[in-house]
Amino acid sequence: MQIEEVKKYLSGYQVAAQNIKAMSVLPENDYVRTQIARSRALQSDIERTLSKLKISQKRTILEAHYIGGLSLRAIERKLLLSKSTVQKYHRAGLEKVGEILEKRSI
Repeated sequence: MQIEEVKKYLSGYQVAAQNIKAMSVLPENDYVRTQIARSRALQSDIERTLSKLKISQKRTILEAHYIGGLSLRAIERKLLLSKSTVQKYHRAGLEKVGEILEKRSI
């Protein structure tokens, strides 16, 4: 799976969070309930996928960026890592998630 596809998949977490927030203020009906349920299911799927990574800097960076919404620069400062190290772990994590997603779709 291509890196850009993995990024798009993981970015779905924040999109789903925004959708849940927007739908939560609407009057409840079947459509709203369905949209919220789909968004929560996507978030759960992404969390399960990331949980398959070993506890590591790669996983920490992906979770902080895609689930926590932190920029890579903020992660550098928070973890006291260089830009190149964060970029290396980010890319390696994306590659590993791509492998996990490819195995799942077989």
